[in-house]
Amino acid sequence: MPSDKRPNGQDKLTPRQAKFVNEYMLDLNATKAAARAGYSEKTAGAAGGRLLQNVKIQAALNKRMTHRTERTEITQDFVLTGICRNIQQAENAEEQTPAHVQAAMRGYELLGRHLAMFTDKVKATHDGSIALEDVWSRVVGTTSPIRGKTIQ
Repeated sequence: MPSDKRPNGQDKLTPRQAKFVNEYMLDLNATKAAARAGYSEKTAGAAGGRLLQNVKIQAALNKRMTHRTERTEITQDFVLTGICRNIQQAENAEEQTPAHVQAAMRGYELLGRHLAMFTDKVKATHDGSIALEDVWSRVVGTTSPIRGKTIQ
């Protein structure tokens, strides 16, 4: 009896979904992968995002990523160790050239990004309440006639 299982964790995916998984593994670009897998060029961006949210596709991608990491032995530790080694080589060079300085700075930048030290997004929290007088003063520009009231 033939098995319905597909190779590489692509169990129960449609042929086009399986193609998307294969294409996504090439460059990790969901839009391009969707287009190459046969989804409409016009809607490839939305299709790629939707496909990445599919539980079966996520499972197939996770299995493929794990397999690739094991096969190539490229892990976060490997990459971070390489960056640190390059920084040390650049800093310990007998003659410091602009290229050495640039290499060291780029290494530090990559390490900082890994540690989320330089984020463009600001994480903000809010309890959900707003003082009416604050809203009034910002919108109208004068002191609010309503004091002590909040909106939840």
